[in-house]
Amino acid sequence: WSSDTEATRLDFSNADPWSPSTHGMTMGALFKKETGASGRGVMYYGDTGTDNHFFWRTDFSNANTLSVGEDTSSTDTWTDVATSINDSTWYFLVVKISTDGTLSCSKNGAAFTQARSSGTAPTPTNALFGIQGDPYNDNEANHEFAAFFAYKGLMTDQQVSDEWDYLDDIWTLS
Repeated sequence: WSSDTEATRLDFSNADPWSPSTHGMTMGALFKKETGASGRGVMYYGDTGTDNHFFWRTDFSNANTLSVGEDTSSTDTWTDVATSINDSTWYFLVVKISTDGTLSCSKNGAAFTQARSSGTAPTPTNALFGIQGDPYNDNEANHEFAAFFAYKGLMTDQQVSDEWDYLDDIWTLS
């Protein structure tokens, strides 16, 4: 699916259906990075309140990176979880946040690597799930997506590897 610059989102209307603070959360996307996507949104879950969101952006703090942002104690904390995320290139990135705030990332089916060992899991009161932006409406993007998902809980290395193998087979990525 190729989307335009409008964020696409699902509003859970005053709910937190995945409850990352109780179960952890895993989000993944097979996407082609937009050229010149300085600080542009990829995926998000949550709302704009303190300790309430889990957002992905490309090139936010460093060029050619995927960063995950999350309010932690009233301050946006951004962590670079993947590097060498180049323009006009397809990637399968999966990021998970544990109930204790630990962030881990998998790139193209590889085993998860820990990117951060502190923080908090988001606890939104009006969760939005979407791509191409964030609930602030200030990070619109034009990435291309072939697949994206959110998972209640923490995916295993094997689950991510199996999904990569499937997507690589149907999209001929490697």
